[in-house]
Amino acid sequence: MRNIRSLLLGVGFLIFLFICNEVFAGGIVGNGAGIVEQNIQFAYLSLDKVISHCVVSPKVCGVSDEEIQTLKKIEGVLIANTSNPYRIIFLSEKSTPGFFTTSSTESNRIAVTGLNSSIPIYFNVDELYSQIGEPNLDFAGLSAILIHELGHQTGEQNHSKLDILGSKIRRVLSQDFSSLKYGFEKTQKYLELSTINYSVPMPVADIYLSVNAEPSSILTQDVMRQVKCKGPMQKFVGYEISNAHWNYVSKVLNAEGAIDYSAWIRIFCAESLIPQSVMNTETKNLVIHLSDMAKIIGIEVQPLN
Repeated sequence: MRNIRSLLLGVGFLIFLFICNEVFAGGIVGNGAGIVEQNIQFAYLSLDKVISHCVVSPKVCGVSDEEIQTLKKIEGVLIANTSNPYRIIFLSEKSTPGFFTTSSTESNRIAVTGLNSSIPIYFNVDELYSQIGEPNLDFAGLSAILIHELGHQTGEQNHSKLDILGSKIRRVLSQDFSSLKYGFEKTQKYLELSTINYSVPMPVADIYLSVNAEPSSILTQDVMRQVKCKGPMQKFVGYEISNAHWNYVSKVLNAEGAIDYSAWIRIFCAESLIPQSVMNTETKNLVIHLSDMAKIIGIEVQPLN
């Protein structure tokens, strides 16, 4: 299995496809369907924004000039693999013994990859959940692992450097990521609504809805369509989300069992989109109405009570 692993990580993607068909026979390799697997894909798609944030505001992220250059290279890898459906592969260590052992002191790693961007990042599904099925890592932790593996794909071989860089990204995301979960017992629908605030190039919050651990729906544009600036000459710049919570008595009429996701939304507007423009802010209440089938009934931006 170590020879197979060497092939997978050393000779690239075409060999990977051939070996997966011949050796794994389709039973082990997959794209993942659990909530952690979805959060990994979610994190991969979100990394470009936190990277931009840290490149523009290095003091906020605590990154050095050398780390900024590494982040820029990682951004290039993300762009190169934007449409690559095999950029992340999930494998079981139990079914592929030794694949995730990179040295005598590094057994059962969570993820491995190679030293170029054509090789997938392989995640060990056996390490993603606890014995009772709870996720072992949160969004920020998964993002740190991705930074480490993507760093290797740029050609960086130093594990310590990438661990430190990943920890800095994890700290930033731990401050700006929030998630709320809710379960409808009657319909057996379980949802998770997550937000990440970014500040570069302008303030924006990505909002994701996942139901029964299925792939997330991105609500960012739906929320943007509900946001308006006060003045007629003001241009919408962006928004950020805070103080999220559930309202268990929905304000939607004739929607039995519905629930409201409620949060403060701080709206940023300016007379011009050039950087020197004076920014005006206004805080309102964002409400996302959800039925007991975990379907979105409506999205509103309301004045604060």
